[in-house]
Amino acid sequence: MKFQVSALAVAAALLVTACGGGGGGGTTAAQVVTTPLAVVPTSALVTVTPANAKFMAAAAQQAVTSPVSFGTLSIFLGNGTFTGSQLNLVKPCANLGTALVSGTLANLAGLTTGDRLAASFNNCTLAQVVGVNSSLTLHGNTSTSVTSGAVGGFPSFVSANTVIDNLSIEVAGLTQILSGTQTFEWTVTNLGQQTMVVAGTTLTVRNSSAGITRTSTWQNYRHVLNVDSAGTNYALTASVQSDNTNFGPAGGSFTLATVTPLGLNQATGAFLGGELKVVGAANSSVRIILSANNAVTLQIDTNGDGVTDSTVTSTITELVSLR
Repeated sequence: MKFQVSALAVAAALLVTACGGGGGGGTTAAQVVTTPLAVVPTSALVTVTPANAKFMAAAAQQAVTSPVSFGTLSIFLGNGTFTGSQLNLVKPCANLGTALVSGTLANLAGLTTGDRLAASFNNCTLAQVVGVNSSLTLHGNTSTSVTSGAVGGFPSFVSANTVIDNLSIEVAGLTQILSGTQTFEWTVTNLGQQTMVVAGTTLTVRNSSAGITRTSTWQNYRHVLNVDSAGTNYALTASVQSDNTNFGPAGGSFTLATVTPLGLNQATGAFLGGELKVVGAANSSVRIILSANNAVTLQIDTNGDGVTDSTVTSTITELVSLR
């Protein structure tokens, strides 16, 4: 199976580098020089048809979901935490590599309003990702400024502004590179109940897998991850510009909305169901209905009149294999 690592998981990674005790404040945060991926040029809206509906559905499903839960990233919390008065330090990652972290913290027990952090990841490898028999490796730079709230103890809430500078994530045969800015909100009731939300105006995402590279730019996006006792739920709303030639010679654009959040069993990685909707030119659309038994139903409206013109069946296994 091919998975996509979301911007949401990355934003969480930026914050957890700061948690777990530490040293004194007063150090200036390291400067991150932003050299972002080029934004995918605006292209024509895609007309949804039975011929391209599976590729549209695959792009939507892969954008919304991620194998990385907070449970995985929390492994990073307990490794190489701050000691003494250090704020410019090389922090060991869970399995291999380092994260060079610097910044200004008002409260060494966690993150609070006004704190700033910068991190440079060098082959930073975390332990096995939940639901995927693979570790996760980070390269690249990030910077974070906490705008409200605090992290430390339960319950807690924190919001922050983040800059992502060509951050590379490698997991399960997929390499994803992210560049852009975003806001991040993290609500923690307890370790088993958390909600993370990232949003922004522009995020460029480049995926490479099995020798194929696709780049897309998300605009006016909002990505939500909710973790509770029932599992993990994902939702994404965005306007997407893609260079995927399955949508046209120069790629294409579409809007994506989550009708029902996609559920994922953290222990097995199996989907529990959900529904997405992709809208293209002249309101042509495809409703993507995922079932817990691996079945997918695509309801296609080619002329935008709100009536299903044709139905195509697929499987989740097929969608995650399409590029």
